[in-house]
Amino acid sequence: MPPPFPDPAPNVPRMLPIRLLRRPAPLLFSFVFGSILILLGGGIWWGAHSYLTAENSFTLVDTLSGIFIFIGLLFLWSCLYQVRRKFMPPTVAEISTQTLDRSRPFKFTLIQPGAVKWSLLEARLVCLDRQTTFAEHSDGEAYEKVKEKKLHDIFLIQALNLRVAKGQFWNEEGEFTFPQSARVSSRTRDADSNTKGIVWKILVRGKGPFLGGFIHEYEVRVV
Repeated sequence: MPPPFPDPAPNVPRMLPIRLLRRPAPLLFSFVFGSILILLGGGIWWGAHSYLTAENSFTLVDTLSGIFIFIGLLFLWSCLYQVRRKFMPPTVAEISTQTLDRSRPFKFTLIQPGAVKWSLLEARLVCLDRQTTFAEHSDGEAYEKVKEKKLHDIFLIQALNLRVAKGQFWNEEGEFTFPQSARVSSRTRDADSNTKGIVWKILVRGKGPFLGGFIHEYEVRVV
C-alpha cells in the first residue's frame, strides 16, 4: 500500500522503521488565492477612485480594498515561505513502531541532511485533550469550535546552533518512555457530531535564518 503522503527525503537512508509523513503545503493555492485577493482589492480601489466623484467618501472603499490586499499579501508571504523551504533540505522524523505502546519504550530519531543551519532544532511529544463542538452564528451559518488542553509535554530531542555541511547528515536518536498517567488515543462522537478524545502529536520545530523556521506536526496513535 503506498504511503498517504510523499516522502520528503527519499534519498535519505532510514534509521528507524517508520518515517513520519505530512501533507505537503498548498503552495499553488496560496499563490493563486493571494493574487486574486490583491487584484480584487486593487480593482475595488481603482474603480472607486476612477468613477466616483470627489464628493463621495472613500473611507469604506479604502478600508475594504486594504483588507483584501492585506490578506492577499499574507497568502503570498506564506507562498514565499514555502518556496524558501523547498530549497532547504527537509528535516526527517522517524519512530520505531507505527503504534506506540504506553507500557513499552519507543525510539525516535531526527535526521537532518545538509547544507543547513539551525539555531534551534527540537522535537516534543505532546498529549492533548481535544473537544470539538459545532454551533451556529446568528445568521444560521455553522462553525466549528475546538478546545484543547495539554495533558503531557515530553521532551525528545534538542540541538542548538546546528550546522550541517552539504553532502553530510546529522542525526540524533533516543529511547523514551511514557508517564504512568498517559492515556490512550481515543475519539468519540455524539448525536450532534461533536467529538472529544485524546490526541498525541510529535511536534518538530526549527528556527533558522530569514524564512527558515518551521513547525511540523505528526499525529501518532498510542495504545
